[in-house]
Amino acid sequence: STDMLTGLANRRIATEALSRELESRDRRPRSVGVALVDVDFFKRINDRHGHSVGDRALQHVAQVLLNTARTGDLFARWGGEEFLVLLSNVGEEGARTAAERIRRAIAGAHVLLENGAALPITVSVGVALARGRGMDAVLEAADAALYAAKGRGRDRVVLEDELTDEERSAASR
Repeated sequence: STDMLTGLANRRIATEALSRELESRDRRPRSVGVALVDVDFFKRINDRHGHSVGDRALQHVAQVLLNTARTGDLFARWGGEEFLVLLSNVGEEGARTAAERIRRAIAGAHVLLENGAALPITVSVGVALARGRGMDAVLEAADAALYAAKGRGRDRVVLEDELTDEERSAASR
């Protein structure tokens, strides 16, 4: 149930939690959001500093995520350098605020290297609200927003509703 490296929930637990949230939303109307958080240029970190620093960077991001948690949110390692944040009972503006808080907190806290140097880390974040859709559709929408954030230069938050027609088209390919 726990990712061994980061201590966050693993993908299976996140999937089960999202499924439960979507089912409970059907019984009690409330907003559910998903934010996908991806470490920018993670391969570059591994290539320049080694995998142990890459692991420390992932642990660092996980800790910052926990430190920015809202009550009721779930943080999970989704895969590789990607994290999922399940935003419970949140509307569009609340989702944006939560995602921006995460992005700014990670950008503002560097990983300390063995030589004392500070390694800056940034993330790109894609956010989607469930809006009556099932799990696959919500995750696909958050993923499309994440790719738009990366395409727009990284170190930013993009909500699904902000996608251009071209970004929507690219995501559906």
